Amino acid sequence: MKKLIIFLVIILVLLGLVFSVGRELKGKIVFRDIFKLTPLYVPPGTQQQPTNVPLNAGVVQTPKQDVPPKIQEPPKPVPPDGFSINDLSPYYKKVAITGVVRPSYSSPRRGQFTIRFSGTNEESVDVTGWKVRGNRGGEVYIPQASEDFGISGWTPNGNIVLRNGNYVTVYSAKGPIEKNFRLNKCIGYLNNTYSFNPKLPTSCPSFDRKEIITFSGACQNFLGRMGGCKEPTAAEKNMFTGPADTACRAFLDTLNYGGCYRAHRSDKDFFSNEWRVWLNAEMFFDTEHDRLILYDKNGKVVNEYIY
Repeated sequence: MKKLIIFLVIILVLLGLVFSVGRELKGKIVFRDIFKLTPLYVPPGTQQQPTNVPLNAGVVQTPKQDVPPKIQEPPKPVPPDGFSINDLSPYYKKVAITGVVRPSYSSPRRGQFTIRFSGTNEESVDVTGWKVRGNRGGEVYIPQASEDFGISGWTPNGNIVLRNGNYVTVYSAKGPIEKNFRLNKCIGYLNNTYSFNPKLPTSCPSFDRKEIITFSGACQNFLGRMGGCKEPTAAEKNMFTGPADTACRAFLDTLNYGGCYRAHRSDKDFFSNEWRVWLNAEMFFDTEHDRLILYDKNGKVVNEYIY
């Protein structure tokens, strides 16, 4: 009986220990869960977002509106001294005076200048009737010119229309022919007939060697020594009159402006960027220093050149 009582006491002690440990563990779990779901009071300004709550929870998102970019106005042009913005041409500074060669006291008709157009590839400008005026009041006007010198002669004079990169060189001297014209890749052949000063460019197309490989050695040697835009003389042609030189002689007859024109008139780069004008009139510009103003046909300022 005594042993039974001792056994029951041990059982009761063990049950009490188990109950006590269970209450402790249960309290910890409840405390932890309450702490996790119900944060403690945090003073304003130091509150942190619970880790399990999205950062943008409770925040109303305002949709972004596209803000148009600020358009910068182009800088206003600065007119030359003595002029206002109202005096400026629509082509202000798109056409420049360059390549000025001042006339001298001994050669007043040897002056020259160039006006060059720099615009977009879609733009063009008619410069006939434009003028250049110096401080002394002398004025030079841009005249008309012929654009093409064909097999049947010059095309009628027309206004000089410049496109991007085109330019007009104006000489005070008298030209060797009564014609102002646009240069082309064959025009250098005219140096053989007329005394241009300065000479026309000698950049005529060269012939393909395949065209002459069947000619005699003497003919090929002669052609190899021919300079650019050089036209053989009658005496030189008569050097090749034998039966073996028939093809050579026929080829020599094409080495002139007409032959070049027929062969290359359809080339995309046939026409040059340059026009040439001879005024046969003195340029009344100061031989030492001057200020040249370029005006369009409406009297508006296009550019200035100071030397």
